[in-house]
Amino acid sequence: MKIVPMVRHVVAICVAVAPAAGCAGPGTPPQLQQANDWLDAAVCRSDHGVRVVPCSVYLTPDDPTAKVVAHGPKGGTFTFNDTKCVAESVARIRGKGTHYTALAGTQPGICTAIFVDKESSAKIIGRARLKIGFYRREHCPPTCQTFAIVAR
Repeated sequence: MKIVPMVRHVVAICVAVAPAAGCAGPGTPPQLQQANDWLDAAVCRSDHGVRVVPCSVYLTPDDPTAKVVAHGPKGGTFTFNDTKCVAESVARIRGKGTHYTALAGTQPGICTAIFVDKESSAKIIGRARLKIGFYRREHCPPTCQTFAIVAR
């Protein structure tokens, strides 16, 4: 689909200039947040209707947490595997149901947490990947905020 690369470029520009343009952050107007959610849904991959939004997060010591919502075709019974992230001390996931928080670890790096949606019979419906990047400010290049897009 040709629109996805175009959407990625638009989102990358928005993320790169977010502090100046007000594209993201706690004070984001509701209309812009809805647009960001729509763009993220357009860019994030879905496995049989299972996805996480956002599908990649960028953490720093100044902003060490990110909220993540898991979506499934039937509401979902989710489990997650953040073993690699925890083992590398990059991040960990906390939460239950469909609402989770990615928490920065102690070591800079990039890792992937896997969310699995299961039916009541324990049959796997699908998997979603959450890419997590944790950087210390002194190691973060000026274009570091584009991580969320580049990591996809």
